[in-house]
Amino acid sequence: MKRDLLAKKWLLRLAATAIVLIAAAGCEEKIYEVELQPRGDKIERRLTLTRRDLRDHSNKRLAQDDEPELKRIAQAYQTKTPSLPRAKASFSGTFGGVLPRDVGGDGHYVHWESPLGRVSIYVERFRGNDDIYSSLEARRQAVDSIVDLLVDWFESELRTEPDWPPLRAFLDKQFRTDLQNLSLLVWSTNVREIYESTDALAEVAFRAAQYCVEKKYASYEETPILLREFQNASQRKNATALFARIRRLLVLHANVASGSHAKLSLGFLADEQTVSASWQRYFMHTPYFKQHQADVAAEVQQQLGPGAAAAANKLQQGKDGTGQGGTLKPKPVDLSRWEQTTAEAEFGNLFLQAFPISYHLLSDASRVRLRLQAPRKPFWSNGSWNAKESRVEWSPLIAELAKPDREQRWDWPTLCFAAWDEPNEQGQKPIFGSVGLTGGELLKYCLWYQGLSGLEKKEWDAFLTSVQKGQPPSRLQAFRFSNEPAERKSYESAAADGATVITGVLYPETRNTIQWKTEAKPHQMP
Repeated sequence: MKRDLLAKKWLLRLAATAIVLIAAAGCEEKIYEVELQPRGDKIERRLTLTRRDLRDHSNKRLAQDDEPELKRIAQAYQTKTPSLPRAKASFSGTFGGVLPRDVGGDGHYVHWESPLGRVSIYVERFRGNDDIYSSLEARRQAVDSIVDLLVDWFESELRTEPDWPPLRAFLDKQFRTDLQNLSLLVWSTNVREIYESTDALAEVAFRAAQYCVEKKYASYEETPILLREFQNASQRKNATALFARIRRLLVLHANVASGSHAKLSLGFLADEQTVSASWQRYFMHTPYFKQHQADVAAEVQQQLGPGAAAAANKLQQGKDGTGQGGTLKPKPVDLSRWEQTTAEAEFGNLFLQAFPISYHLLSDASRVRLRLQAPRKPFWSNGSWNAKESRVEWSPLIAELAKPDREQRWDWPTLCFAAWDEPNEQGQKPIFGSVGLTGGELLKYCLWYQGLSGLEKKEWDAFLTSVQKGQPPSRLQAFRFSNEPAERKSYESAAADGATVITGVLYPETRNTIQWKTEAKPHQMP
């Protein structure tokens, strides 16, 4: 039954982290080679899908398991699904502003033009989930649920203890805050720039360790002993020393919270048996467990088959043979075989929601090898510029595709972007004497220019032909469109942004320090 697997699911996941390095040796990597070639207003895209063995880097053939994905990609390119098995599968097409969702995600190719040049932008998100708020909110709620359960559990054992209030205050406030902060540190490992770098991952680990040390949960000097205690608990079924450490920490923090020596009877934390017995006594009476129990019972009833559903319909319609409506009582479900493990497993599931293990550690990998041809080196990009081939290159790992039978994924999305300029030398030389408007300033100018109306563009183009280097900046500052009142201040004019860019190229020393002056007589278009 599905719920039987849930009972031990968290244990399996935690065990998976211990063997991840061994498991990775047999994993495969799916490679999506994407080649992009801009062609004016459109862009050619070629996608080639291959597989390789991560152990020896040998090529693997695409098999029947790849058919659903190949079918989806073929639909995006409006072509036939390739036959299988095969060494690789290639697709190509020409697209406008919106790119196909072949790999999974969302991509765009846009450009803006002006008589002084053109700027193009490529940006694409590959898979992942950028709903950061929901991701963080799910973690926050999971941490709060963990702390709420712990506080209630401890209170069920310690409510009569005189020193329980300071310990409760510590758990409810400081411990809750510390757990939330550690959850966010673990969340940061979802960022692809982090988990693809050993040093970056090590930094996250050191940050978490430093946080725990500063909050007096452990010390660096204790690391060997603490590691041994965890090994004894996880591998040798002996958690006595670890629980002794937990008891000392609780007394320490209760002492700090109360300002006096705390005396607490923590016998229920003596060893695995006492902890398990105490936790089960408490947890099986919580609303959390009762809701889970109801869900399982409903699932069992659903699995009884169509006969039970038909009987339910008869009773609801008054066709039970008595002419009277009735109530179908659920068949008693024997829950004893999973109740014991569920009490612990559900807490473990909450823990994994607060500190989830990224799927990239537990599954095959996917990588995008992306190459974008560009006429000039991009002024903005998170890729590497290959000057010899005149292209931008990326090769990041990407999240795995979500599957319908899995819970919500929170993998960090991979984003690739590049912005490059194509200055119009013929348009710029009469004004600046050479190409002077490039990069981000050209982008700013193109965006402003494309926001003008047709009439405004004609008026500005006509005015710009009369602008030359050496003329005073006030002439540009004074320009007004014919649809603007002459008394409008310079910084209020629709031409202000364009004039600022041009002035910054003609007079670089005034860039970012231009003080608009209103004493000059406005140049009003007739």
